[in-house]
Amino acid sequence: MQPDADLAAWIRLSLVPGLGGQGMRKLLGAFGLPQQVLAAGRGALTRIVSADVAAHLLSDRDAAAVDAALQWAAADGHAVLTLADADYPRSLLETPDPPAFRAATAGSRRPPA
Repeated sequence: MQPDADLAAWIRLSLVPGLGGQGMRKLLGAFGLPQQVLAAGRGALTRIVSADVAAHLLSDRDAAAVDAALQWAAADGHAVLTLADADYPRSLLETPDPPAFRAATAGSRRPPA
């Protein structure tokens, strides 16, 4: 799988209204990585999420937003880490609702006051 396709799948999942972190983790637990979630059929998806969420997952209605996010991620000084990345902060993984991915720009961290 290409890195852009992997990231695009993570972004698509994050944009689905009504899915949320818990729903996303249920889908990931059932199907594996986001591309596998998006390749699942409607029947398989609706065993885990609502029909509306499944329909959104199977649509391309967020294509422009996904493309914009990929362009941002490809720019110099930008970085995106997903739950599947080895560098994803362990402290976030141990929280009850870790974000699916983290986006940052170079120099965006500020030292503690």
